[in-house]
Amino acid sequence: GGAIPRMLANINSQFFIDIVEIDPEMAAVAEKYFHFKTTDRIRLFINDAFQFLKKSKKTYDIIIMDAYIGNNLPKSLSSLDFFKEADKHLSNKGVLIANLMTTDRPYYKKMLKKINSAFSEIWLLHAETSSNAIAFAMNRKLFRMKIAYRAIWLKKNFPPNFELIKKISRIKKL
Repeated sequence: GGAIPRMLANINSQFFIDIVEIDPEMAAVAEKYFHFKTTDRIRLFINDAFQFLKKSKKTYDIIIMDAYIGNNLPKSLSSLDFFKEADKHLSNKGVLIANLMTTDRPYYKKMLKKINSAFSEIWLLHAETSSNAIAFAMNRKLFRMKIAYRAIWLKKNFPPNFELIKKISRIKKL
C-alpha cells in the first residue's frame, strides 16, 4: 500500500524513493484503497525489480525487497544473480533489506545462503509475532554500537510507542 515509502519520505525530506512493482493491479489497489500517490520524491515503476536494476545506472543507499508470492520469493528475486546485481546498485554505505519468510526452513536457509554469497555482512531481525525475518545485508563491517547509535538518532522520527531500541537489541549477526 506504499506505507513504508511514505514513512521513509516523512523521516527525511532528502530521501528520494523509487518503488518497483511488477503487478500493475497492486499499484491500482495501493492508490484506490491506501491513497498512495507518487510525488517528485516517490516514483513508481511497473517492472520486474531484477530487470529494473539490470537496466539502471543508479545507486541507492537502501534497497528494500518485500516481494513474496505465498511463502516464496519470485524466481527472478531469489537468484544469486539478483543479489549480486542489487549489490552493484548500492552506495558504499548502502544496505539491502530483505523480508524473508521462515515458515519453510530449508527455503529460508537457502535464501540466507544466497544472500551470504553476495554480501559479507548480514544482520537478522526475527519478528516476534509472525514468521518473518528481516535481513540487513551489506559489504562492509557494521557494529552493534553503531546500529544502536543510529536507532537513538532516528527514534525522534517514530511514534512514541514504537520500541525501536528494543527491536534493535534483537538484531543478530549471521
